[in-house]
Amino acid sequence: MSFYKEDNWQSAIIHAPMKEIISDYGFGGCKVTLLPSEDDGCVLSDPFGLWRGDRLFIFVKAYNKHSFRSTIRVLVYDSAFTLLETAPALEEEWNLGYPQLFEHDGGIYMLPEAHASGRLSLYRAVNFPTEWEKVQGFEFPLSVVRGTMFYHAHRWWLFWSPADSVRRKEDTLHIAVAEELTGVWADMGPFLTDRGGAVPGGTPLVTEGTVFLPVVQNRRTMGGGLRLLRFESFGGSKPLLVGGRSLDFPPSLATSYPDGMHTLSEAGPVSLIDVKKEILSLDKPINLAKDLLRSGSRILTEAARLVSDR
Repeated sequence: MSFYKEDNWQSAIIHAPMKEIISDYGFGGCKVTLLPSEDDGCVLSDPFGLWRGDRLFIFVKAYNKHSFRSTIRVLVYDSAFTLLETAPALEEEWNLGYPQLFEHDGGIYMLPEAHASGRLSLYRAVNFPTEWEKVQGFEFPLSVVRGTMFYHAHRWWLFWSPADSVRRKEDTLHIAVAEELTGVWADMGPFLTDRGGAVPGGTPLVTEGTVFLPVVQNRRTMGGGLRLLRFESFGGSKPLLVGGRSLDFPPSLATSYPDGMHTLSEAGPVSLIDVKKEILSLDKPINLAKDLLRSGSRILTEAARLVSDR
């Protein structure tokens, strides 16, 4: 993407279950409800959600284009898909995104991307939806992009991409497995390398023993589209990749947001996606210059202090 372009993401509710979307019918003429394009100055992407009674709780990455900071925010909808409220859900010293959600043994868990922290951390809700604590004992001490957990064939599985290089975090899929939720995790190593679709991009969906995983296409641009990978044989020593196909854009959004799509997640009778358009903007170079000036100022201040201490 050009230095003078920035991604303008738009998250949306698709009024169809994910199982229908991944069938040959795709998005078709599904009704779409757009989330706010921005909330408190932040762009919203990476949507994951779940229902509690007649309320739909959608968790998103909230990215502030001016501070370069991203946190997790929750949007609450009623059964008529009217937005009731928004609230901060999770903040850390490092940037957060891709808040994958799942339930297990009566608990609600979130696995947000936090690769700047140098490790992957699992959170459990202590006062849903706005209070979370780290799960003690969960150990995956690697820097991970878009870690995606699910339980299948009596074991826990983790799809993930490494954050240790620009190339690998855009084109490499790893699979790890554990007997328990907290590990110990055994990584099976690089499973797939393909800029055309390898980085996890949403909810793994199990249908009659087959696992469908949305993955991100990064050939033309970062987050340029979604592909569906199809896996079998999770009961054996290693899953088997048996197919994959691209997922077309929702027709009602393809004109306004033609440049990308990088999340598809399940939320009961509806699904959640994000799409993007690339826009010309001076904000990106200006904000990068400001950040460099701030960094330079900190370096000069520290150098002056060291000199004065001599």
